[in-house]
Amino acid sequence: DDLDAHVRAFGLDAAALAMRSHRDVDVGAKLIALDDAELGGGTGRRDSRCEARRASLERDLALALARRAAGRRDRPEECRTLYAKVLKGGGTAATSVAAVTLEFADAVASGAAAVPPSSSSSSSRTPEQAAAELGRDALRRFRAEAAPCVTSGDQGGAVFALAEFVDGVVDAADDPARRAALEELGSSSMTDEDSPRAACVRLAVESYVRAMECGSFRRAVPRVLARLTSDASTAAKGLSQKDAARKLPLEALLPWASRFVSLVAEHDDRGGDASVLEVLEPLVARLVERRPEVARGPLRYAVERLEDRGVLPEDTTATHRLAARCRDDAAEAFVVALQGLGDPFLRLQDGLSEMYKLLQDDDVGGGDAQWLARRRALGRVWARLRDELLAEEWPFVGALVGGKNLRFGVGWRKKFRSGSLASAFSGSVPDDEEAKPGVHQESRWGETWRRGGNLVPRTRGEVATAKAKLGEVIAKVREELKKFLRRNHPPETTLEAFSPYLSSYDGASGRARGQRVLDVPAAPWTLSSTTFSANPSLTTKIVAFDPAITEMASMRRPKKLTIRCSDGRDRRYLAKSGEDLRNDERIEHVFDAMRTALASAGTKGGLASGLRTYGVFPLSPRVGLIEWVDGAETVKSVVTRAAGEEVMNAAWAARDATLFGKSLVCHQNHGAYRRWLGRLEVRAEAAKAMDAAFGVLGDLARGRSAPMSRYLLAIAPRAEAFARVRSNFAKSVAASNACTYVVGLGDRHPDNVMVDARNGTLAHIDFGASFGTGTQLAVPELMPMRFTAQFAAPLAPLDGAALVRRHLADALAALRSPTSRPTLDAMLTVFAADPVLDWIAPTAKYDHQQSRGDDNDKDSKNGALPPSVRVDVARGKLAGKHPVDLLLGELQYNVHVKRTGCYEGIRAAVSASLSPSPHKGGAGTAVTPAEQADILIKLASDPALLGVAWFGLAPWW
Repeated sequence: DDLDAHVRAFGLDAAALAMRSHRDVDVGAKLIALDDAELGGGTGRRDSRCEARRASLERDLALALARRAAGRRDRPEECRTLYAKVLKGGGTAATSVAAVTLEFADAVASGAAAVPPSSSSSSSRTPEQAAAELGRDALRRFRAEAAPCVTSGDQGGAVFALAEFVDGVVDAADDPARRAALEELGSSSMTDEDSPRAACVRLAVESYVRAMECGSFRRAVPRVLARLTSDASTAAKGLSQKDAARKLPLEALLPWASRFVSLVAEHDDRGGDASVLEVLEPLVARLVERRPEVARGPLRYAVERLEDRGVLPEDTTATHRLAARCRDDAAEAFVVALQGLGDPFLRLQDGLSEMYKLLQDDDVGGGDAQWLARRRALGRVWARLRDELLAEEWPFVGALVGGKNLRFGVGWRKKFRSGSLASAFSGSVPDDEEAKPGVHQESRWGETWRRGGNLVPRTRGEVATAKAKLGEVIAKVREELKKFLRRNHPPETTLEAFSPYLSSYDGASGRARGQRVLDVPAAPWTLSSTTFSANPSLTTKIVAFDPAITEMASMRRPKKLTIRCSDGRDRRYLAKSGEDLRNDERIEHVFDAMRTALASAGTKGGLASGLRTYGVFPLSPRVGLIEWVDGAETVKSVVTRAAGEEVMNAAWAARDATLFGKSLVCHQNHGAYRRWLGRLEVRAEAAKAMDAAFGVLGDLARGRSAPMSRYLLAIAPRAEAFARVRSNFAKSVAASNACTYVVGLGDRHPDNVMVDARNGTLAHIDFGASFGTGTQLAVPELMPMRFTAQFAAPLAPLDGAALVRRHLADALAALRSPTSRPTLDAMLTVFAADPVLDWIAPTAKYDHQQSRGDDNDKDSKNGALPPSVRVDVARGKLAGKHPVDLLLGELQYNVHVKRTGCYEGIRAAVSASLSPSPHKGGAGTAVTPAEQADILIKLASDPALLGVAWFGLAPWW
């Protein structure tokens, strides 16, 4: 037996030697066939020392034969069959797989090489020429990605390039060349049940998983999620191969925890494919087990959404099972206590308004299932108000609710029981309870209070009464809030007034009130599982909360609080109650990916430092934390301090008086704005309005006397320091504007842009008006980014526009590069499909802000821009589509523009802004990054467009 094993090993060595130069492939094949014959005849021995060698040789043989076949145009079947064998046996030989794929791709697209390139326009190309050019483009991109990886031995990069090539073929299957490649690639890895498309999707997902195993997960995970969104069942099969889903690195999943959770909830909600849940649930379970603090928030959202839709815990869905596994009393108490920092008037108003909206929705009159789900949602909202606002003791925190909240709850319970709002609960005792003899009045009131009285209808017939009562209560809340504000109460400065639970929290001992010590909030995409898996106690913990807080002056009066941490640092956060911060978190995630792209943009050092990011932590649909940007203040505060409120209002009034013939300071009417938009081709008159505002501001609008110029001079008084700060400012204006343009971020008024006193960089805040929301408002935003006078003035005596244009072109080129754009495209695909992302509410919110005091649009519908269109516009920006074409395309969805017929005036005005046009290509062709930057700056600084901008944007600053 030993002799047989040595003989076999000798034969295998000979085969390896024969194939090493790839010249004697046939000899190697014969030696392997001889080994097969000996094993089949029973004369050979299956020795473990030879089996691994044999498997490697088989793969090498397939690789060599496939390489040889790839060069033969008359043997595609042999090439395809052998290539399939290489793919199936790829294993750790990722670079070999990628190498043969390069040659296989050449063979697949060999027809393209025989067709000469076309120099004519796209409309006159033959189908063969179109297919050939597509094939060349696919091969060029794939070679650019894969060849360096194959040469350097970067297995993760090589397999990622293969996956991206296959994925791209699937996405463009409508094109002739890609369809042919789809058939070839799909046939090479098909199973009996597969179609070519399904085989390619599965192959792409399997290759992405291999890339992640090799460390290339930052770019691969969003691609897998995109496929799980568009081809769930097939992509799940790819993840289930060889238990791949269980082997994925945990750090690959952390940044995308919310999307993985929402995918599970989607399939629970619609009774999705069980095979998909079989793959996704173990993935999320790993997150729950190892990083519960990352999964807990998304699961809280998902459970609430499912219960709103009638999917209850007793249905034992995967979402509810996962939520139960990561439930933690300390974390729940933290969320309830943070909610208590919000203004109680606004919390009550928000909850009642949510109930009113539920009764207004169209499906109240739908089938029994819809009505039952709606009743449950109403009951849940009321229970939250009853138990977490109006009660003397709240869940998880007990009686530690704070004097301010306690007084509010006691006062409003009195109003509901025997005061001015008693009708909301009178006469609503259930019939069976009323009929019981001897039932104590207190018990009847308790049951009525628990159920929600007349505010929560039990039948459809009670809906009208419930709406009327809710309207009365909401009006009363608003009236009481106005009275409270008129009394001019000083802001609270102690945490104990709102939450003794937080003020007395003590995490130094390792336990806080018998509960687990809280972890410091951290953005999921910044986490690494390495330290955590080795020793969970090494994660940074919350030791205590500073007893002093700062109540901000904005509408919802958020609180700035300081957290003392176990690493010795004090971290400051803004606690925002009554707002859903998920959209802000997603924008910050995109910005984080953009920072990676900007690191290599432009000249030495890149532009990444110009994009300031910060942590956003949505804890529930109603409360979250935002990392405080230390050392920064808003541009508005800088301008107000330097110029004064009177000068600011005078500039505003001068612009309005010139534009409308009167000042609209006291009564905003966006009908007047839209009438101007309809005749905006009269550009000179619109520009005069800005001249009037600048005339009031004088030197404050330009040069070294401008408030922003003086601010930068103050933080860097020496020449060398000022030059550095000014350079930082210019790069930050460019980098941040490039990124906000891509994600369609509107509402960029001076209060939503902060400047850092330490280095002059900018930080954008408040991302509610994103993905084109600004173009759908009653007065649509025509500024694609913020580059007004205060952003150009600090760059004097240099040509500010030229300097920012150069940096902006570098930033756009980096975002549009072949290495960055696919990742950003995949992230946008994931966000577009996320059901928890509310695309409509932000438009309604900002329309409401614009329409105060205006009755012209009370019956208008908001948010007409579909999510798919919003994301397609963002992709178009990355693809280099003309900014004006994209803007006009969005405006065609604006119901206000349609109704008032001002589209043609806007189109004429924005087209005239670019005369002469910076774009040298033909209509429909992509603009270069430099042309794109030039167009954006012209639109953002055009006096005619700024002259008719909504006053809240303060375009004169």
